[in-house]
Amino acid sequence: MNYTVNKKQEHRINIGIRFDSEEIASLLLNFRSTLKTNLPSFVTATARLGKRYAAKLAYGIEPSPLTSLGLSYVFQYNDIDYYQMGKRSFNSTFRYHKGEIAYHNVWLRNVRFGLGICYELYDYEKLLHDVEQGTFNVGTEHFFNYFANLHYESYDKAYFPSKGIRFNGSYTLYTDNFTEYNDDTPFSCISGAFEGVVPVTNRFSILPGIYGRFLIGNDIPFAKRNIMGGDIMNHYLPEQLPFIGATHVELMNNSLLIGSIKLRQRMGNIHYLSLIGNYALSSNHIKGLLNEQNMFGCGISYGMDSMFGPLEATLSYANHSNKVKLYINLGYKF
Repeated sequence: MNYTVNKKQEHRINIGIRFDSEEIASLLLNFRSTLKTNLPSFVTATARLGKRYAAKLAYGIEPSPLTSLGLSYVFQYNDIDYYQMGKRSFNSTFRYHKGEIAYHNVWLRNVRFGLGICYELYDYEKLLHDVEQGTFNVGTEHFFNYFANLHYESYDKAYFPSKGIRFNGSYTLYTDNFTEYNDDTPFSCISGAFEGVVPVTNRFSILPGIYGRFLIGNDIPFAKRNIMGGDIMNHYLPEQLPFIGATHVELMNNSLLIGSIKLRQRMGNIHYLSLIGNYALSSNHIKGLLNEQNMFGCGISYGMDSMFGPLEATLSYANHSNKVKLYINLGYKF
């Protein structure tokens, strides 16, 4: 008996919705379709609706399993309040455009490598600042970037994992004409994040985390400055590192290192109670990390792995703002 198998052309529509105490409601729409071409290929279109709205178009070729070469375009509108040492410094609204050509390959189990080149444009509509907090030289900025990244993940589930680790590392070289930045040497960025779950019992776990972003070079533009806040990376902007105690975007110096630890107890099958602490070190130079700006934040969180997605409510405090804040989220984060 002989079988002839042909891959079926696939079309998928995905919808996601989430609620939180900052943006109220956000909607995600995604369409993906495989194409009838000699080499397996696909096209995707994604739209995010809410206070921050965005769209992404992508086309990819998959010459072999777990390998892809893709072309994508991203547009995003941002309306963001920036803080410094817990005080609101200014508001910025801007349009962000990104075009990218990238190659991705899965080397070994759970290990993904990528490299590529991209063009970024920051079109600042306005920037309202507080004179007492200082001014920033901000105008329309563009970059031609070369990047390489590495990702490893062995979590058993995306939210509330009981075992595994996650690691991300990347290097990016920034120019404005492919070879220089402001007629000088390009600047670069090294960033990384490590998160893990250490099960102590079948209900109690310790979750350590380390996050860092280091800018190398002179004349770092405003658009690429380090920022931190929230409980996940890259939530508002690609440069953002997580920090419990700051629910907003906090401007930091060129070198930023954050250590965190979470103690989590599972109650029943889907309820979780967590105690969280993190500490941030920031300086314009790596050698000054222990002597310059530092911040401490802590929080207590209740989570539920509900049928509508993860439900989380977090009370947090940070010493730089000296305020207790409440953040509530329902749904998968995007």
